[in-house]
Amino acid sequence: MSVRFQARRQKLPLERVEVGVSFHHGAQGERDSFERILVLGGELDARQRAFLLEAANLCPVGKILGISTDINTRLGATTSGHNESPQASYEDDLAEFQIPNINPD
Repeated sequence: MSVRFQARRQKLPLERVEVGVSFHHGAQGERDSFERILVLGGELDARQRAFLLEAANLCPVGKILGISTDINTRLGATTSGHNESPQASYEDDLAEFQIPNINPD
């Protein structure tokens, strides 16, 4: 949601976001970690992709999770081609999760 919000705010040509997450339990005495892979669809240049990766890393939920775990995020190379799931939009997120004081326009 944070990535789509920032893309819309900056008027970036983001068409699709896919997120894959895996959890790794830390060995005794080590921190647990999440591996997050973002696949960004659309005619985005390297600078725009880097900006959206940073937006993902600044997500408030990720910041809270990052207190007790490590979160490693990287960009994936290609889309998976999964078209059977419905397209999500920022408006859909706002309709489902009422967020005070945020106007997507």
